[in-house]
Amino acid sequence: LNGETLSMFTGSARSYERELDVRYGVHRRSLRWAGRRASLDTLDERFASYANLHLIPSRYRITAEQPGTLELETGIDGEVWSLHGDHFASYQPFADDGKLFMRTVTGEQGIEVVVGEAMRLQRRRPDGALEELTLPETEETTPVAVRYEQGERYLLRHITVSVQAGDTLFLEKHMAVYHSNDGPEPAKRCRSALEEVLSQGYTGALEAHRAIWDEKWRRFDIEIEGDLKAQTLLRYNLYQN
Repeated sequence: LNGETLSMFTGSARSYERELDVRYGVHRRSLRWAGRRASLDTLDERFASYANLHLIPSRYRITAEQPGTLELETGIDGEVWSLHGDHFASYQPFADDGKLFMRTVTGEQGIEVVVGEAMRLQRRRPDGALEELTLPETEETTPVAVRYEQGERYLLRHITVSVQAGDTLFLEKHMAVYHSNDGPEPAKRCRSALEEVLSQGYTGALEAHRAIWDEKWRRFDIEIEGDLKAQTLLRYNLYQN
């Protein structure tokens, strides 16, 4: 915000909480951060979908406490460390219909792996008015400006939005992973999954995910009376299995 990066190396945490909902497998994190010239209130949550095992939906809420320009950086970064050497023989980042993709091929067996990202952005004004912010596919000047950055192993977008004090941005970021072991044309199936979750929205994807967890807990939950610690430990282990 206003040229200052949200970082614990340059600012301080007024409050911080992190939790894992083991009933539904949802990770949440909240942070109130203060820098030298800017301060932000953030909340993010994400889950690996049980309704579609290829999908990781996430949602971010960012509230600016000062007016100015807010820049978000997101995308797909293939610059990762791999144990025992690089497992991928090639990388191909590309964009299609507002979505970002990375196509890779494994070195040993030639398995094609495709990672995709789709986004939705909204802004709520201090008076409660909610507006949809369209992400342009080209680097143009709109209420939201987007600059794309591409390298051999990454594809990023830098999103710039003007905000007033008290404005809240809601960013949905959905990731999908498909590979040729699942079936043919992983890029096509990855794109279809992202289009489906965009139409559902984060809330719809979470509801479908929770419904499956509810059925699993109905079938497999074990109750221990009089020992909260044992009950918590047991359910945590059931969650992981």
